[in-house]
Order: sequence, then structure tokens, then C-alpha cells
Amino acid sequence: MMFEEKSAQRIYDTLGKDVKLIFIFRNPVSRAYSHFLMSRRKGFETLSFDDAIEKEPERLNTDPEKKFNYSYFTRGYYALQVERFLKLFSRENFLFLVMEDDFVKNRKVTFERIQDFLGVKKAALNLGVKSNEAAAPKSKMVHDITRKKNPLKKIFGKLIPKSLRKSVQNFISKNNEATIQNPKLDPKREKELIEKYFIGDIHRLEKMIDRDLSSWYN
Repeated sequence: MMFEEKSAQRIYDTLGKDVKLIFIFRNPVSRAYSHFLMSRRKGFETLSFDDAIEKEPERLNTDPEKKFNYSYFTRGYYALQVERFLKLFSRENFLFLVMEDDFVKNRKVTFERIQDFLGVKKAALNLGVKSNEAAAPKSKMVHDITRKKNPLKKIFGKLIPKSLRKSVQNFISKNNEATIQNPKLDPKREKELIEKYFIGDIHRLEKMIDRDLSSWYN
């Protein structure tokens, strides 16, 4: 949501100036690598991670419609994105959270903070939920038929009622998935990429949201 350039203004125009906003930040390189793996899993990405981030500016310039698939590093420049919201909403409207520090290390306290911020009645929450397991298509052909534009998908689209298309697509995709173990990004490489691409933006964000983000770069 925060990545879309017009979202801040649209939220302000639609919901007014008193809406409450929760931002959750993740180490930008970890986020980019996770995004890359998702794009690979869905069949959109064929390059290596290093090649993909090198080609990212060119890809986004030549094919803006693919920004969701290929905006690995672009989405990680958080300071510019937050700035658009700070221009429209008062500081008390924001709750800034950090994935690694708040959700990984202090989940219980964080959910209590969120409930306090929203002004809702405290509820007992299941805090033992785990992340979704990584998966890859068992059959690339089935994946391509259901997810990419092609004559067969067009024919089936005409045969299946519009209200059921998404459910059928999700059912086929789910049954075409196999659990996999994704390769981890080397911590040394992660730190190199933080220093090369993000350190200036991170320090700017630290001042903007008044949070210590050294867990990302130390």
C-alpha cells in the first residue's frame, strides 16, 4: 500500500485526516530476497537474484506494469514512501513497527501496542502462527495455463462462471504446489547490499520515525 505513489492522497481523500496508519518495516534486503523468491515461485522470474536486482531499473522503466513483480529494491526505499504520508497526516496517526524487533522478538507486547493504538478492546490472540511454507509448482505447464495469458485460459474463462474463476484458479494452484526449502541469502552478502544500496535511506528513516534500525546494518 505505501509503495503506491497515489495511495497516501487517496486514503486522505477517502477516509479523512483522522485515519490511523500502521507501518511495518522489514530489513529491505531480506524483503527484496523474499519478494524475489515469490516471483520465482509464481513463474514471473527466471534470473538469479543478483541479475534481477541489476536489471530492476531497466525492467521498471521499460515495463511499468510489471512493477509488482520486479520492484525488489525499489520497494525497500521506505523513507520516501513514509514522507508522502507525513505530509498529509498528523504524527499521532502513525504507529511504526519493525518486523525483526517487534514481531520476531516482542510479538505479545507488539500486539498489545497495536490494540492500544487502535483503541479497541483487548482480545486474546493466537501468537503461535507460523509463516507460510515455501512452495513451487509441481507442473510448470499447469502453472502457466492457470496464471499466464494463453488461449486455454481464455476458453476456460468463458466456460466457468465469473464468480467461481478465482476459486477454481486457487484450487488448481494449491494442488499443484510442492513444499520446497528455499536457499538462504548469505548474511555477508546481505550486509554488502545494505551498505551499497540502502544505508542512506535507512538513516533517514531512523530520524523520520524515531526508531533505531541498527539491527538491519550491524
